Amino acid sequence: MNRFFPKKTWQRRGLWAIALPLALQTLLIVVVPLQAAFTTLVGTNVILRTVPVDPYDPFRGYYTTLQYDISQRGVLSTLEGWEAIQPSLEPSGVTKLLRPGKSFYVVMSDEAELESPGATIRNAPWVPVQVFRDRPRNLPAHQIALKGTYRSDRIVYGLERYYLPEAERLDLEQRIREAQTGEAQPRLFVEVRIGPLGNAVPIALWLRGDRIEF
Repeated sequence: MNRFFPKKTWQRRGLWAIALPLALQTLLIVVVPLQAAFTTLVGTNVILRTVPVDPYDPFRGYYTTLQYDISQRGVLSTLEGWEAIQPSLEPSGVTKLLRPGKSFYVVMSDEAELESPGATIRNAPWVPVQVFRDRPRNLPAHQIALKGTYRSDRIVYGLERYYLPEAERLDLEQRIREAQTGEAQPRLFVEVRIGPLGNAVPIALWLRGDRIEF
């Protein structure tokens, strides 16, 4: 044993090397549910449009994967602020495979509230109006910022995967198929709750005016 580092010192360092990673993992396990609970408690309910759902295979196992209008780069590129933040999201000289995920914020606006202040309008989708690199502050009451992650080829908001019990999964799968067998292809809306920091959790699905809670 090195005479400058007694055995007890090495033992203490070994314990810290084991305890610190375990403590960090435990902290993550605790923080994620707390963040979701906080968002559910104080967040704002927002209705998001999804892209069309495959009526023949909406679920794989116990979950379904959904994309939203705002998951499409073409939609984001039409919003105010996109040209200003695009260089920071897509740095030049770095291959796509090596680009880290970059966070940004989409400002969603409740257009129904603007048209009919104070009225209760069921499953009226909110509209994306602007994008920011950093979280915007002091937004008007009818707007809220949703945090997303951009990887050039993929845009995610942490709202893309939903797990359902077997009985509910089969029932919802059947309802989606029935709704999309006609000529009209109704949208599947997702109701989420967005917290003050832009994080969101799913609350319910909307199909043909019916609200299906998670």
